[in-house]
Amino acid sequence: MISWLIKNSLFIIIIFAWILLSIIWEKTRRNKGSLRIYPLVVVYYSDFLKKLIRKVCFKYKKFWRKLGNVSDKIFIFALLISIIYVTLNVVALFSGAYFEFLGIPIGSQFIVVVPFITIPAGKLLVFIIFGFILALVFHELFHGVVSIAEDVKIKSAGIIISLGVAGGFVEPNIEDELRAILDNLEQRTINEGGGRSASHQLAPRAKKILRKYRRIVAAGIIANILLVSIFAGLLIGFGIIGAYEKYGLKILKVEEGSPADICGLRVGDIIVMIAEKRVRTLADFQEILSELSPGENVSFKVLRNNREVLIYVVLGEKNGRPYVGILIQQYIRSNIPFLSDGAALDLHYFLYINALLEFLVVVINSLPIFFLDGSQWLNASLIEKYGRRGLKIGTTINIIITLIFILNFIAPTITSFLVQ
Repeated sequence: MISWLIKNSLFIIIIFAWILLSIIWEKTRRNKGSLRIYPLVVVYYSDFLKKLIRKVCFKYKKFWRKLGNVSDKIFIFALLISIIYVTLNVVALFSGAYFEFLGIPIGSQFIVVVPFITIPAGKLLVFIIFGFILALVFHELFHGVVSIAEDVKIKSAGIIISLGVAGGFVEPNIEDELRAILDNLEQRTINEGGGRSASHQLAPRAKKILRKYRRIVAAGIIANILLVSIFAGLLIGFGIIGAYEKYGLKILKVEEGSPADICGLRVGDIIVMIAEKRVRTLADFQEILSELSPGENVSFKVLRNNREVLIYVVLGEKNGRPYVGILIQQYIRSNIPFLSDGAALDLHYFLYINALLEFLVVVINSLPIFFLDGSQWLNASLIEKYGRRGLKIGTTINIIITLIFILNFIAPTITSFLVQ
Protein backbone atom coordinates (compact mmCIF):
# COMPACT_ATOMS: atom_id res chain seq x y z
CA MET A 1 0.00 0.00 0.00
CA ILE A 2 2.81 2.41 0.93
CA SER A 3 4.72 1.63 -2.28
CA TRP A 4 1.53 2.28 -4.27
CA LEU A 5 1.09 5.66 -2.56
CA ILE A 6 4.71 6.63 -3.29
CA LYS A 7 4.46 5.50 -6.92
CA ASN A 8 1.25 7.45 -7.46
CA SER A 9 2.08 10.42 -5.21
CA LEU A 10 1.87 13.00 -8.02
CA PHE A 11 -1.52 11.71 -9.11
CA ILE A 12 -2.79 11.77 -5.49
CA ILE A 13 -1.53 15.36 -5.04
CA ILE A 14 -3.35 16.43 -8.23
CA ILE A 15 -6.60 14.79 -7.02
CA PHE A 16 -6.45 16.50 -3.61
CA ALA A 17 -5.54 19.85 -5.22
CA TRP A 18 -8.45 19.46 -7.64
CA ILE A 19 -10.92 18.74 -4.83
CA LEU A 20 -9.59 21.70 -2.80
CA LEU A 21 -9.86 24.00 -5.83
CA SER A 22 -13.47 22.88 -6.41
CA ILE A 23 -14.37 23.77 -2.80
CA ILE A 24 -12.71 27.22 -3.11
CA TRP A 25 -14.41 27.82 -6.47
CA GLU A 26 -17.82 26.92 -5.00
CA LYS A 27 -17.32 29.28 -2.05
CA THR A 28 -16.00 32.22 -4.09
CA ARG A 29 -17.83 31.94 -7.42
CA ARG A 30 -20.89 29.83 -6.48
CA ASN A 31 -20.05 27.75 -9.58
CA LYS A 32 -21.87 30.15 -11.84
CA GLY A 33 -20.72 31.37 -15.22
CA SER A 34 -18.93 29.64 -18.07
CA LEU A 35 -16.35 27.75 -16.00
CA ARG A 36 -17.58 25.37 -13.31
CA ILE A 37 -15.26 23.24 -11.19
CA TYR A 38 -16.50 20.17 -9.33
CA PRO A 39 -14.55 17.39 -7.57
CA LEU A 40 -12.70 15.55 -10.38
CA VAL A 41 -14.83 17.28 -13.04
CA VAL A 42 -14.38 20.60 -14.87
CA VAL A 43 -17.14 21.91 -17.15
CA TYR A 44 -16.76 24.82 -19.54
CA TYR A 45 -19.93 26.18 -21.19
CA SER A 46 -19.01 27.66 -24.56
CA ASP A 47 -21.13 30.14 -26.54
CA PHE A 48 -18.52 29.87 -29.30
CA LEU A 49 -19.18 26.14 -29.64
CA LYS A 50 -22.93 26.74 -29.84
CA LYS A 51 -22.41 29.33 -32.59
CA LEU A 52 -20.04 26.98 -34.43
CA ILE A 53 -22.62 24.18 -34.37
CA ARG A 54 -25.31 26.52 -35.69
CA LYS A 55 -22.98 27.76 -38.44
CA VAL A 56 -22.06 24.22 -39.53
CA CYS A 57 -25.72 23.19 -39.53
CA PHE A 58 -27.22 26.18 -41.38
CA LYS A 59 -24.71 25.79 -44.19
CA TYR A 60 -25.75 22.16 -44.83
CA LYS A 61 -29.14 21.93 -43.09
CA LYS A 62 -30.72 19.57 -45.65
CA PHE A 63 -27.76 17.20 -45.38
CA TRP A 64 -27.92 17.04 -41.58
CA ARG A 65 -31.69 16.51 -41.64
CA LYS A 66 -31.24 13.57 -44.03
CA LEU A 67 -28.42 12.22 -41.90
CA GLY A 68 -30.73 12.33 -38.87
CA ASN A 69 -33.35 10.33 -40.78
CA VAL A 70 -30.78 7.72 -41.88
CA SER A 71 -29.37 7.52 -38.33
CA ASP A 72 -32.83 6.82 -36.92
CA LYS A 73 -33.43 4.01 -39.42
CA ILE A 74 -30.15 2.17 -38.80
CA PHE A 75 -29.92 2.75 -35.04
CA ILE A 76 -31.91 -0.41 -34.33
CA PHE A 77 -29.13 -2.46 -35.97
CA ALA A 78 -26.47 -0.79 -33.79
CA LEU A 79 -28.61 -1.49 -30.72
CA LEU A 80 -29.09 -5.19 -31.60
CA ILE A 81 -25.39 -5.69 -32.47
CA SER A 82 -24.43 -4.10 -29.14
CA ILE A 83 -26.72 -6.41 -27.16
CA ILE A 84 -25.43 -9.47 -29.05
CA TYR A 85 -21.79 -8.44 -28.51
CA VAL A 86 -21.97 -7.87 -24.73
CA THR A 87 -23.99 -11.11 -24.33
CA LEU A 88 -21.51 -13.19 -26.37
CA ASN A 89 -18.63 -11.62 -24.47
CA VAL A 90 -20.14 -12.67 -21.12
CA VAL A 91 -20.76 -16.22 -22.35
CA ALA A 92 -17.14 -16.42 -23.58
CA LEU A 93 -15.82 -15.06 -20.26
CA PHE A 94 -17.72 -17.66 -18.23
CA SER A 95 -16.64 -20.49 -20.54
CA GLY A 96 -13.01 -19.35 -20.55
CA ALA A 97 -13.00 -18.95 -24.34
CA TYR A 98 -11.30 -16.17 -26.28
CA PHE A 99 -11.44 -15.47 -30.01
CA GLU A 100 -11.44 -12.56 -32.41
CA PHE A 101 -13.99 -11.74 -35.07
CA LEU A 102 -12.77 -9.19 -37.63
CA GLY A 103 -10.21 -8.06 -35.05
CA ILE A 104 -12.86 -7.60 -32.33
CA PRO A 105 -11.97 -9.54 -29.15
CA ILE A 106 -14.70 -11.73 -27.68
CA GLY A 107 -13.98 -13.08 -24.23
CA SER A 108 -12.12 -10.04 -22.83
CA GLN A 109 -12.89 -8.54 -19.43
CA PHE A 110 -14.11 -4.92 -19.54
CA ILE A 111 -12.13 -2.49 -17.39
CA VAL A 112 -12.82 1.04 -16.21
CA VAL A 113 -10.30 3.30 -17.96
CA VAL A 114 -8.71 5.53 -15.33
CA PRO A 115 -5.55 7.29 -16.58
CA PHE A 116 -2.38 6.41 -14.61
CA ILE A 117 -4.24 3.79 -12.52
CA THR A 118 -5.96 1.14 -14.65
CA ILE A 119 -3.99 2.33 -17.72
CA PRO A 120 -0.36 3.28 -16.93
CA ALA A 121 1.38 6.23 -18.54
CA GLY A 122 2.70 5.41 -22.00
CA LYS A 123 1.79 5.18 -25.67
CA LEU A 124 -1.32 3.11 -24.97
CA LEU A 125 -2.72 5.80 -22.67
CA VAL A 126 -1.98 8.51 -25.26
CA PHE A 127 -3.74 6.49 -27.99
CA ILE A 128 -6.77 5.89 -25.77
CA ILE A 129 -7.10 9.52 -24.67
CA PHE A 130 -6.77 10.72 -28.29
CA GLY A 131 -9.45 8.27 -29.48
CA PHE A 132 -11.74 9.04 -26.56
CA ILE A 133 -11.61 12.80 -27.15
CA LEU A 134 -12.17 12.31 -30.88
CA ALA A 135 -15.12 9.99 -30.19
CA LEU A 136 -16.81 12.39 -27.77
CA VAL A 137 -16.26 15.55 -29.80
CA PHE A 138 -17.66 14.11 -33.03
CA HIS A 139 -20.45 12.32 -31.18
CA GLU A 140 -21.66 15.50 -29.52
CA LEU A 141 -21.11 17.62 -32.65
CA PHE A 142 -23.46 15.35 -34.63
CA HIS A 143 -26.04 15.56 -31.83
CA GLY A 144 -25.81 19.33 -32.00
CA VAL A 145 -26.04 19.88 -35.76
CA VAL A 146 -28.96 17.46 -36.15
CA SER A 147 -30.72 19.25 -33.26
CA ILE A 148 -30.45 22.55 -35.14
CA ALA A 149 -31.54 20.85 -38.39
CA GLU A 150 -34.63 19.58 -36.54
CA ASP A 151 -35.36 23.16 -35.34
CA VAL A 152 -34.50 22.28 -31.74
CA LYS A 153 -32.48 24.93 -29.93
CA ILE A 154 -29.32 23.96 -28.06
CA LYS A 155 -29.58 24.72 -24.35
CA SER A 156 -25.84 24.47 -23.76
CA ALA A 157 -22.63 23.15 -25.29
CA GLY A 158 -19.08 22.97 -24.08
CA ILE A 159 -16.14 20.92 -22.86
CA ILE A 160 -15.99 18.54 -19.93
CA ILE A 161 -12.81 17.19 -18.31
CA SER A 162 -12.82 14.31 -15.84
CA LEU A 163 -9.68 12.60 -14.50
CA GLY A 164 -7.61 13.90 -17.39
CA VAL A 165 -10.04 12.72 -20.09
CA ALA A 166 -11.69 15.53 -22.05
CA GLY A 167 -14.71 15.58 -24.31
CA GLY A 168 -17.57 17.72 -25.55
CA PHE A 169 -21.23 17.88 -24.60
CA VAL A 170 -24.38 19.28 -26.21
CA GLU A 171 -27.77 19.63 -24.51
CA PRO A 172 -30.74 19.94 -26.92
CA ASN A 173 -33.65 21.93 -25.49
CA ILE A 174 -36.26 19.20 -25.93
CA GLU A 175 -36.43 17.54 -22.50
CA ASP A 176 -39.32 19.76 -21.35
CA GLU A 177 -41.46 18.66 -24.31
CA LEU A 178 -40.64 14.98 -23.65
CA ARG A 179 -41.52 15.38 -19.97
CA ALA A 180 -44.82 17.02 -20.95
CA ILE A 181 -45.66 14.00 -23.16
CA LEU A 182 -45.06 11.57 -20.28
CA ASP A 183 -46.98 13.71 -17.79
CA ASN A 184 -49.89 13.92 -20.22
CA LEU A 185 -49.92 10.14 -20.70
CA GLU A 186 -49.81 9.58 -16.94
CA GLN A 187 -52.68 11.97 -16.32
CA ARG A 188 -54.82 10.35 -19.03
CA THR A 189 -54.06 6.90 -17.64
CA ILE A 190 -55.22 8.04 -14.19
CA ASN A 191 -58.35 9.71 -15.57
CA GLU A 192 -59.31 6.62 -17.57
CA GLY A 193 -58.55 4.18 -14.78
CA GLY A 194 -55.41 2.78 -16.39
CA GLY A 195 -57.35 1.63 -19.43
CA ARG A 196 -55.64 0.12 -22.44
CA SER A 197 -56.68 2.95 -24.77
CA ALA A 198 -55.08 5.57 -22.57
CA SER A 199 -51.68 3.90 -22.82
CA HIS A 200 -51.69 3.63 -26.62
CA GLN A 201 -53.01 6.90 -27.97
CA LEU A 202 -50.61 9.74 -28.71
CA ALA A 203 -51.35 13.05 -30.36
CA PRO A 204 -49.69 13.58 -33.78
CA ARG A 205 -47.57 16.40 -32.32
CA ALA A 206 -46.32 14.12 -29.53
CA LYS A 207 -45.30 11.48 -32.08
CA LYS A 208 -43.50 14.15 -34.11
CA ILE A 209 -41.51 15.25 -31.05
CA LEU A 210 -40.55 11.65 -30.21
CA ARG A 211 -39.35 10.99 -33.76
CA LYS A 212 -37.41 14.23 -33.75
CA TYR A 213 -35.76 13.23 -30.47
CA ARG A 214 -34.88 9.79 -31.87
CA ARG A 215 -33.12 11.36 -34.86
CA ILE A 216 -31.10 13.67 -32.59
CA VAL A 217 -30.06 10.78 -30.32
CA ALA A 218 -29.21 8.42 -33.20
CA ALA A 219 -26.99 10.97 -34.98
CA GLY A 220 -24.23 10.68 -32.36
CA ILE A 221 -23.78 6.97 -33.05
CA ILE A 222 -23.40 7.64 -36.79
CA ALA A 223 -20.39 9.87 -35.99
CA ASN A 224 -18.67 7.00 -34.17
CA ILE A 225 -19.58 4.48 -36.88
CA LEU A 226 -17.88 6.79 -39.41
CA LEU A 227 -14.78 6.96 -37.21
CA VAL A 228 -14.73 3.15 -36.89
CA SER A 229 -14.90 2.93 -40.69
CA ILE A 230 -11.99 5.37 -41.13
CA PHE A 231 -9.61 3.70 -38.66
CA ALA A 232 -10.58 0.15 -39.66
CA GLY A 233 -10.31 1.09 -43.34
CA LEU A 234 -6.77 2.41 -42.86
CA LEU A 235 -5.84 -0.68 -40.83
CA ILE A 236 -7.16 -3.01 -43.53
CA GLY A 237 -5.58 -0.88 -46.26
CA PHE A 238 -2.08 -1.14 -44.74
CA GLY A 239 -2.61 -4.89 -44.43
CA ILE A 240 -3.68 -5.23 -48.07
CA ILE A 241 -0.62 -3.39 -49.39
CA GLY A 242 1.59 -5.46 -47.05
CA ALA A 243 3.11 -2.52 -45.20
CA TYR A 244 3.57 -4.77 -42.17
CA GLU A 245 2.49 -8.17 -40.90
CA LYS A 246 1.55 -9.83 -37.63
CA TYR A 247 4.60 -12.00 -37.06
CA GLY A 248 4.46 -13.34 -33.52
CA LEU A 249 4.06 -12.50 -29.83
CA LYS A 250 6.64 -10.55 -27.84
CA ILE A 251 7.13 -11.47 -24.19
CA LEU A 252 6.85 -8.34 -22.02
CA LYS A 253 7.02 -10.00 -18.60
CA VAL A 254 7.89 -13.42 -17.15
CA GLU A 255 6.36 -14.18 -13.75
CA GLU A 256 8.92 -15.27 -11.19
CA GLY A 257 8.72 -18.99 -10.43
CA SER A 258 6.31 -19.63 -13.32
CA PRO A 259 6.77 -22.48 -15.86
CA ALA A 260 8.12 -19.90 -18.35
CA ASP A 261 10.68 -18.65 -15.81
CA ILE A 262 11.79 -22.15 -14.78
CA CYS A 263 12.15 -23.39 -18.36
CA GLY A 264 14.05 -20.38 -19.72
CA LEU A 265 11.70 -18.04 -21.59
CA ARG A 266 12.92 -14.43 -21.35
CA VAL A 267 11.55 -10.90 -21.66
CA GLY A 268 12.06 -9.79 -25.27
CA ASP A 269 11.67 -13.27 -26.77
CA ILE A 270 9.34 -13.38 -29.76
CA ILE A 271 7.16 -16.50 -29.82
CA VAL A 272 6.67 -17.80 -33.37
CA MET A 273 5.69 -21.45 -32.77
CA ILE A 274 4.11 -23.51 -29.97
CA ALA A 275 3.83 -27.29 -30.18
CA GLU A 276 5.09 -27.05 -33.79
CA LYS A 277 2.15 -24.79 -34.73
CA ARG A 278 2.67 -21.28 -36.15
CA VAL A 279 1.76 -18.46 -33.76
CA ARG A 280 1.13 -15.00 -35.18
CA THR A 281 -1.58 -13.49 -32.98
CA LEU A 282 -2.96 -13.66 -29.45
CA ALA A 283 -5.93 -15.60 -30.84
CA ASP A 284 -3.49 -18.23 -32.20
CA PHE A 285 -1.85 -18.44 -28.76
CA GLN A 286 -5.20 -18.89 -26.99
CA GLU A 287 -6.42 -21.49 -29.48
CA ILE A 288 -3.27 -23.63 -29.23
CA LEU A 289 -3.19 -23.36 -25.43
CA SER A 290 -6.85 -24.46 -25.21
CA GLU A 291 -5.89 -27.73 -26.96
CA LEU A 292 -3.18 -28.50 -24.39
CA SER A 293 -3.36 -29.76 -20.80
CA PRO A 294 -1.51 -28.86 -17.57
CA GLY A 295 1.62 -30.94 -17.15
CA GLU A 296 2.38 -31.31 -20.86
CA ASN A 297 5.93 -30.70 -22.07
CA VAL A 298 5.45 -28.25 -24.95
CA SER A 299 7.96 -26.82 -27.42
CA PHE A 300 8.22 -23.02 -27.79
CA LYS A 301 10.19 -21.69 -30.77
CA VAL A 302 11.24 -18.08 -30.13
CA LEU A 303 13.35 -15.44 -31.79
CA ARG A 304 16.06 -14.22 -29.43
CA ASN A 305 18.46 -11.59 -30.78
CA ASN A 306 17.32 -12.53 -34.33
CA ARG A 307 18.23 -16.20 -33.73
CA GLU A 308 15.76 -19.09 -33.43
CA VAL A 309 15.81 -20.83 -30.03
CA LEU A 310 13.80 -23.93 -29.12
CA ILE A 311 12.66 -24.16 -25.49
CA TYR A 312 10.53 -26.86 -23.85
CA VAL A 313 8.06 -25.68 -21.20
CA VAL A 314 6.18 -27.92 -18.78
CA LEU A 315 2.79 -26.25 -18.54
CA GLY A 316 1.48 -25.36 -15.11
CA GLU A 317 -2.13 -25.18 -13.96
CA LYS A 318 -4.24 -22.16 -13.02
CA ASN A 319 -8.02 -22.28 -12.48
CA GLY A 320 -8.07 -25.65 -14.18
CA ARG A 321 -6.39 -24.37 -17.34
CA PRO A 322 -2.83 -24.58 -18.79
CA TYR A 323 -0.58 -21.88 -17.38
CA VAL A 324 2.65 -20.45 -18.82
CA GLY A 325 3.22 -17.30 -16.75
CA ILE A 326 4.01 -14.66 -19.38
CA LEU A 327 2.64 -11.28 -20.41
CA ILE A 328 2.65 -11.02 -24.22
CA GLN A 329 2.06 -8.38 -26.88
CA GLN A 330 1.45 -8.60 -30.61
CA TYR A 331 4.73 -8.32 -32.52
CA ILE A 332 4.66 -6.55 -35.89
CA ARG A 333 7.29 -6.95 -38.61
CA SER A 334 7.64 -4.05 -41.06
CA ASN A 335 7.88 -4.75 -44.79
CA ILE A 336 8.79 -1.14 -45.65
CA PRO A 337 12.56 -0.39 -45.66
CA PHE A 338 12.31 3.04 -44.02
CA LEU A 339 9.72 1.91 -41.43
CA SER A 340 11.21 0.16 -38.41
CA ASP A 341 9.44 -2.74 -36.68
CA GLY A 342 8.82 -0.47 -33.68
CA ALA A 343 7.27 2.27 -35.83
CA ALA A 344 5.14 -0.33 -37.64
CA LEU A 345 3.94 -1.62 -34.27
CA ASP A 346 3.05 1.93 -33.12
CA LEU A 347 1.17 2.59 -36.37
CA HIS A 348 -0.70 -0.72 -36.12
CA TYR A 349 -1.68 -0.17 -32.49
CA PHE A 350 -2.69 3.45 -33.08
CA LEU A 351 -5.12 2.43 -35.84
CA TYR A 352 -6.27 -0.77 -34.10
CA ILE A 353 -6.82 0.78 -30.66
CA ASN A 354 -8.73 3.71 -32.14
CA ALA A 355 -10.87 1.45 -34.36
CA LEU A 356 -11.60 -0.80 -31.36
CA LEU A 357 -12.25 2.17 -29.08
CA GLU A 358 -14.71 3.73 -31.55
CA PHE A 359 -16.41 0.33 -31.89
CA LEU A 360 -16.76 0.07 -28.10
CA VAL A 361 -18.14 3.63 -27.94
CA VAL A 362 -20.78 2.59 -30.49
CA VAL A 363 -21.53 -0.60 -28.52
CA ILE A 364 -21.77 1.06 -25.11
CA ASN A 365 -23.74 4.12 -26.26
CA SER A 366 -26.15 1.94 -28.28
CA LEU A 367 -26.97 -0.32 -25.33
CA PRO A 368 -30.43 0.19 -23.80
CA ILE A 369 -28.99 1.15 -20.41
CA PHE A 370 -30.34 4.02 -18.33
CA PHE A 371 -29.22 7.46 -19.61
CA LEU A 372 -27.26 6.07 -22.57
CA ASP A 373 -28.30 6.87 -26.15
CA GLY A 374 -29.64 3.34 -26.71
CA SER A 375 -32.03 3.67 -23.79
CA GLN A 376 -33.25 7.12 -24.88
CA TRP A 377 -33.84 5.97 -28.46
CA LEU A 378 -35.58 2.73 -27.45
CA ASN A 379 -37.80 4.45 -24.87
CA ALA A 380 -38.89 7.07 -27.43
CA SER A 381 -39.73 4.28 -29.92
CA LEU A 382 -41.65 2.22 -27.36
CA ILE A 383 -43.57 5.23 -26.03
CA GLU A 384 -44.59 6.18 -29.57
CA LYS A 385 -45.92 2.65 -30.17
CA TYR A 386 -47.26 1.63 -26.75
CA GLY A 387 -47.67 4.88 -24.84
CA ARG A 388 -46.86 4.77 -21.15
CA ARG A 389 -46.72 0.96 -21.19
CA GLY A 390 -43.81 1.35 -23.58
CA LEU A 391 -41.82 3.10 -20.86
CA LYS A 392 -42.38 0.11 -18.54
CA ILE A 393 -41.25 -2.29 -21.27
CA GLY A 394 -38.18 -0.11 -21.84
CA THR A 395 -37.36 -0.08 -18.11
CA THR A 396 -37.48 -3.90 -17.98
CA ILE A 397 -35.14 -4.16 -20.97
CA ASN A 398 -32.85 -1.56 -19.36
CA ILE A 399 -32.55 -3.62 -16.16
CA ILE A 400 -31.77 -6.88 -18.02
CA ILE A 401 -29.12 -5.34 -20.30
CA THR A 402 -27.56 -3.42 -17.39
CA LEU A 403 -27.04 -6.69 -15.51
CA ILE A 404 -25.46 -8.32 -18.59
CA PHE A 405 -23.20 -5.28 -19.03
CA ILE A 406 -22.04 -5.42 -15.40
CA LEU A 407 -21.15 -9.10 -15.84
CA ASN A 408 -18.65 -8.06 -18.55
CA PHE A 409 -16.64 -6.42 -15.75
CA ILE A 410 -16.96 -9.06 -13.02
CA ALA A 411 -17.39 -12.42 -14.83
CA PRO A 412 -13.69 -13.47 -14.42
CA THR A 413 -13.88 -12.76 -10.68
CA ILE A 414 -17.04 -14.86 -10.35
CA THR A 415 -15.47 -17.68 -12.41
CA SER A 416 -12.31 -17.72 -10.24
CA PHE A 417 -14.44 -17.83 -7.08
CA LEU A 418 -16.52 -20.75 -8.38
CA VAL A 419 -13.40 -22.70 -9.42
CA GLN A 420 -11.86 -22.23 -5.97
